[in-house]
Amino acid sequence: PEDATDEAIAERVKSVEPMLKSFQSNVDKRVSEAKKAAEEAAKGGKSQDEKPVDNANGEPEWFKVYRENSEQEKRELQDKIDRLVGESNQKSFDEKVAVAAKKVGLKGDLLVLAKASLSPDMDATALENKLGAIKKILMESGAKLGSEERSVTMTKTEEDAARAEAAEWVKKQAEKLQ
Repeated sequence: PEDATDEAIAERVKSVEPMLKSFQSNVDKRVSEAKKAAEEAAKGGKSQDEKPVDNANGEPEWFKVYRENSEQEKRELQDKIDRLVGESNQKSFDEKVAVAAKKVGLKGDLLVLAKASLSPDMDATALENKLGAIKKILMESGAKLGSEERSVTMTKTEEDAARAEAAEWVKKQAEKLQ
């Protein structure tokens, strides 16, 4: 979503923490009750609310279902948190690339091609340096920076092939800089 800022993610994580703690306390309580009932049954005594117990591991059937549901909910929440964090990181990286590209004057299709050689863990200075070096290579090769005009009319397939070839060339040139 578009609201995947660090603050929004932190707020959403904080909003689910009480629920997860509640789930955990319920699970802990039921485990304690199940252990107590199992101990009483092992001693020959009858527990007050005796329920069928799976003898393989001492867990009542209802608890197995409850535990599986709780674990599934926990996995779903963790997946959602991971997705939101990933979206936030990607948005932050895209913003840093846009700022660095603007500083060096790289835009349009050339920026898209250059972005293929960038790493999300690069800081703003490294991004600016890398994009500047790529711009220099492109200028030396005669590329028209910022020009959206095409001197040759291409079909969509030819254009895609040309973009792929150009992206590969930019990657190779960027690797030479390292």
